[in-house]
Amino acid sequence: MNVNEELKKRINSKRDKADIILDLGNQEIIIIECKSSKREYSKFTSVIRQVKSYAQIYSRNGFNIKGIIIVSGCFTDDFIHECNTFYDLKVTLIEAQTLVNIYEEFKQSKLNVFPVTLFRHGLLQEDVIVKALKK
Repeated sequence: MNVNEELKKRINSKRDKADIILDLGNQEIIIIECKSSKREYSKFTSVIRQVKSYAQIYSRNGFNIKGIIIVSGCFTDDFIHECNTFYDLKVTLIEAQTLVNIYEEFKQSKLNVFPVTLFRHGLLQEDVIVKALKK
């Protein structure tokens, strides 16, 4: 996957600043939003409003949004439930430690490119991803 800093600098606005843009090629991207443990983001509606704004900006610039990934130390049950019932965009939730563990497993795998098809809607299950990487 290609983290595209140049694209991010070109399209992000003063108000709307996506954290990471994964460029999949062919005008397709994944937007990654990283959240720390703060009260302001504990509501799914406020986070999704934020990332939908990013998605709209990139869509207006000709990009196809293949998904949104939200990374955090943890997610509340309510946050996960709301994500699971939200279908405007494909939103994947990844806990930070899960991301580290998946990365370590990926480094040990025979794969050269991480298969983006493993990013599913809702909370990412580490054991499912690790099992897929071992195939």
